[in-house]
Amino acid sequence: HCTLLPFPKVMDVCANLLPLLFHEKWGHISDMTSATIHVDRIEFGMARILQNQSIAEGLLIPVWAFYGSEPFTSASLGAKNSPQREPQLLLTINAIDGTVIEQP
Repeated sequence: HCTLLPFPKVMDVCANLLPLLFHEKWGHISDMTSATIHVDRIEFGMARILQNQSIAEGLLIPVWAFYGSEPFTSASLGAKNSPQREPQLLLTINAIDGTVIEQP
């Protein structure tokens, strides 16, 4: 038995973290001229997390998964990661406490 975070709080976590994750991934590109984060799909589901650093033990927790794309343009690289591609997993948030679930 657990209480889930209200969805507006989950959206706040997402809105605050996606720009930080984008910067961590692409921030080294100094000649970026435009960038956008598109969230195309949000899914509620379950994710297995490891317990005690063991692949044999795990715990299923409720999560919100955000899918989309991060298209950007830079002078040296041109257009990258166009939004027409298949949406990629951008962020997974624990629905109980709002922490980020690390991607494999």
